[in-house]
Amino acid sequence: MPEISLSAKSVPPSSIRKFMPFIDLARKSGKKVYPLHIGQPDLKSPQEYFDALRHYEWKEDLKEGFTESTVAYAKSGGLDAYRTALTEYYALYDIILKPDNIIITMGGSEALEMAFKIVADPGEKIVTPEPFFLAYFSRVQSESRKLLPITTSIDDNFQLKDFKPKLEDIIRKEKGVKAILINSPNNPTGAVYDLEQMKAVADCAKEHNLFVISDEVYREICFGCEPHISAMHFPGLEDNVIMVDSDSKRYNLCGARLGRIVSKNPKVMNAAMKLAQIRLSVSTTEQLGGMAVLGNKHYIQSVKEEYLKRRNVAREVISGGEGIKFSRPDGAFYMMVDLGNHLNGEKVDAEEFAWYMLQEFDKDGKTTSSAPAGEFYVNKKLGKSQVRLAFVINEDALRDACSVFLEGIYSFKEWKKAHPENGYIKACDALEILR
Repeated sequence: MPEISLSAKSVPPSSIRKFMPFIDLARKSGKKVYPLHIGQPDLKSPQEYFDALRHYEWKEDLKEGFTESTVAYAKSGGLDAYRTALTEYYALYDIILKPDNIIITMGGSEALEMAFKIVADPGEKIVTPEPFFLAYFSRVQSESRKLLPITTSIDDNFQLKDFKPKLEDIIRKEKGVKAILINSPNNPTGAVYDLEQMKAVADCAKEHNLFVISDEVYREICFGCEPHISAMHFPGLEDNVIMVDSDSKRYNLCGARLGRIVSKNPKVMNAAMKLAQIRLSVSTTEQLGGMAVLGNKHYIQSVKEEYLKRRNVAREVISGGEGIKFSRPDGAFYMMVDLGNHLNGEKVDAEEFAWYMLQEFDKDGKTTSSAPAGEFYVNKKLGKSQVRLAFVINEDALRDACSVFLEGIYSFKEWKKAHPENGYIKACDALEILR
C-alpha cells in the first residue's frame, strides 16, 4: 500500500469534530444534545442574501460574473463591485481601504492559509496568544512552520498581560520569528484586547519588523463600551498588517464561505493574488449574496444584542457552579470553563468528560456537547481540564443547557470514583476514532 505524506500525518484531528460519532450515537439513542461545542449560530441569516440568489437580475455592471445565460468565473480577487462595497463597509469602522487592498477568499480559513504562506517560510515561526482558534495550529504546523505561544490565563480573563516582555523573551530565544497572530474578539476565550494591549502588539511589530496577522472575524460582537480596536487603526503599521475577515459570524453565513485577506502592503497583496489565481475564484453567486447583505446596517446590531443576552444567561448559570472557573467574555460567543479537580485532587480530563456527557449522562433525556480545550494550546500540559462552550442557542435552551452541563460535572466526578480507567480512550479504540 502506498504511504501518505508526513505533512498529512502531522495534521491533528479536530478536537471539536472528532466527537461527532459520539454526538450521533447520543442522538440515535434518543437523547436531546444541546450543541455547545461548535460556533454554528442558530440565528436567521439576512433575507437580502436569499433574495439576491432567488431574484437575480442581470446587470451590465456585473457582467464580469454573469452573462444573460451563464454563471461565469469571478475574477480571482473577487467581484469588483463586491470589493468596492466592502471598502464602504470598512469605512464605517475607520478602516480606510481601496478595492485593491481586498481579495475575496473561501471563508476566513483560506485567508489565514494565504497569510501564513505569505509571512513565513518552512522552519520560520509565528507567535500567538494561547489558547487559540484550533485551525491556527494545524495550518501553521502542516507546512513545517512553527507556532510559538504566549500563554494567557483564565485567572486574568485571558488578557495579554505583559505581552511586550514575553514576546521579546521569545525573540531572544528563537530565531526566525516572522509574525504576530492576534484574534480579538477571541475564539475560544471571548477576550477583547483594549487599546493599550493592541498598542503593545503594534509597537512590538514595528520595533522588531514583524507582520501582524489580525483575525477580526468577530469585530462587531463586542460587549464593552469601547469600540473594537483593529490592528489597521495604528499609523505607521500599514506595511505590517494583514487582516483576516469573514462574513460567517456577523451575518450568520457560515456555509456561504465568504472571507477576505486585507492589506495595504502591495507585496502582500501581489503574493495573495497569485495564491488566489491558483485556486481560480470564489463562488460568483455567493459573492452576490454577500454584497447584498452589506446594506443591512441594523442586522449586525441585532446580532450583537442577541449574543449579549445569551452571554449574560451563560454567565449567570455557570457562576452558580461551585469550584468552577470560567472566562467572562467581552466579545464573540464563547466562554472557557475549567472543570476543576476530581475528589482525589486530580484535574478532570476534559475529553473524558465530553465523552461521558454524550454516552453515560443525561438529565431528563437531555445532555450537552462541549469542546475540550487541550488542543487550543501548544503547551500540551495546559487546558486539559478546560472546555469551550459556545452560546449559540436561544436563551431558554441555553439556560437549560448550562444547568444540565453543571449537573453533568458533579455527576462525572462521582462516576469517576467507580470508573478510574479512561472510558473515552476505550470508546475511541472500540470505534477506531483518531485521538
